[in-house]
Amino acid sequence: MTGLPASGKTSLGRQLADGLGWPCLDKDDFLETLYNDQPVLDMTMRRRLSQESDVLFRDAAAECHCVVLISHWAPRGGDGSTDTPTGWIGGHFDRVIELHCACPPEIAIRRFCARRRHPSHLDHLRPPHQVERWVRGLTGGYPLGLGQVRSVRSDIPPDIEGLLAQVDAMLAESWSIKTEM
Repeated sequence: MTGLPASGKTSLGRQLADGLGWPCLDKDDFLETLYNDQPVLDMTMRRRLSQESDVLFRDAAAECHCVVLISHWAPRGGDGSTDTPTGWIGGHFDRVIELHCACPPEIAIRRFCARRRHPSHLDHLRPPHQVERWVRGLTGGYPLGLGQVRSVRSDIPPDIEGLLAQVDAMLAESWSIKTEM
């Protein structure tokens, strides 16, 4: 699952995982476990814990054959210093489907400012104008082009059954291409 912050990756990803019968790994779950053990005092500590959670997230994913992965992935053209790296994905999984949550930045900004996450995310330190500048700066960074890509509008209620059928078709297509090689 890729997309802007607050674009709907977690909500959609969890629904898809349920429909597919696959595990769902959300990097924020790993990060918030670390937060519970070590209260965050500043952005430097938050970045350090985020990088630690990236390793835990990657290691847990390596134990899975089929999995829905949710994170704020490093966008194309970004410096990659604060977002989850993607380089390991292609090396671990035979087939990758990137579901990109296509969400207008205005909606993602509004959702981000309204959501309430673990306090150690330090969202409260980001004034709305800073969130707007940050999210708008990310708009050209997605989708990432990881495997087969499907953009899904995440500003409207999803058609989960239709999306599950599309994922099944993409998996079948990638399997037939792989067996023909």
